Amino acid sequence: MTHVREQLTDPVEEESSTVTTWVRVCRIGATAAFVWSIVLQIIIGAFVPPIAVLGAIFGLLAVFLAGERRRLALLTGVLALLAILGNLSGTIDELSHPDSGVAFSMTLLISLAVLVSFIAGLGATMRWSSVGIRPLLLSVGAIMVGGVVLAGIASSSVSSSQPLAGDVTVVAELNQFEPMEIVVSAGETGFWLDNRDGIRHTLSLEGSDQEIDAPGYSSQRGVFDLEPGQYTFFCDVPGHESMGIDLTVEASS
Repeated sequence: MTHVREQLTDPVEEESSTVTTWVRVCRIGATAAFVWSIVLQIIIGAFVPPIAVLGAIFGLLAVFLAGERRRLALLTGVLALLAILGNLSGTIDELSHPDSGVAFSMTLLISLAVLVSFIAGLGATMRWSSVGIRPLLLSVGAIMVGGVVLAGIASSSVSSSQPLAGDVTVVAELNQFEPMEIVVSAGETGFWLDNRDGIRHTLSLEGSDQEIDAPGYSSQRGVFDLEPGQYTFFCDVPGHESMGIDLTVEASS
């Protein structure tokens, strides 16, 4: 008589393995967010407090994310969701301009890493089946590759403008404008924006739709038609509120 032995998987053991796998994925996302936040600041050439704090938090959580720490994975997921919502306007703005190739790519990578942390944290908490992990990682990988390729194509098509005689030169570097004060005569004046940062900047005239938009590492020229008075130039990219220039337009003699 033949006896058939069926090997049954212990449900508790299987559930434990599933949770551990989701926690591991959550750790991968948190680690990637930490590393890429540092790389982004190096590329920008400036310390950006929101990005630095976000990266530091995810880096700290990644150290302790292991085993069946569902509560820590949940905390990571909640923080990831808050990070996504808190930086939504800046993220959308950056991802809508692939011509700033480096900044676009890094923003995409950080956003996807944070999103993975959120989904994995939720997966560990809800004890989702680990079957969904492979499609998740493959999808994220495909988006990363596609995004980087798109950024490379878009940024390679950007051509810089050269200043003309009489143009006012404005330099954007380390998230600051130079000079901080400009005096010009009324009428049409040419401005040349030299963007030395890897992220997009604009030279926008307050109270007007006149602006110059310069992708990362490019120089762009524009002409402003100005009436006598006091104005302010600013960068309308979210998070760049500190960038400003006092503009005085004097009546033509």
